[in-house]
Amino acid sequence: MAAELFPVGELLVGKLAARGWSAEEFARFMGLPMELVSGIISGKGELTEQVATKIGQTLGMSAGLWLGLHHDYLAWKGAQDAIVDCQKKTHARNHMVVAYFLSLWCRALE
Repeated sequence: MAAELFPVGELLVGKLAARGWSAEEFARFMGLPMELVSGIISGKGELTEQVATKIGQTLGMSAGLWLGLHHDYLAWKGAQDAIVDCQKKTHARNHMVVAYFLSLWCRALE
């Protein structure tokens, strides 16, 4: 089974905690709106190259690391969502097949 990936926001929260910084302080340090930082932390915001560069510079890490983790997570999440969607469709199809054969069986009993 493949490892479960996580949004870069989870790593960011850990890095901020290790430095004793709040998300608000971090946003101020970088000169970015708090809404953008909150979106990245929650995993719902898009991490752009420009923002990854600012994060990397502020934390002394590579922007490429942040972008790579973000893109890997998005690809993994997309694959997970596709699997769940496929499972739902398969489950629905199975119910239709069972219902069809039950209807045939009921007709045969009449």
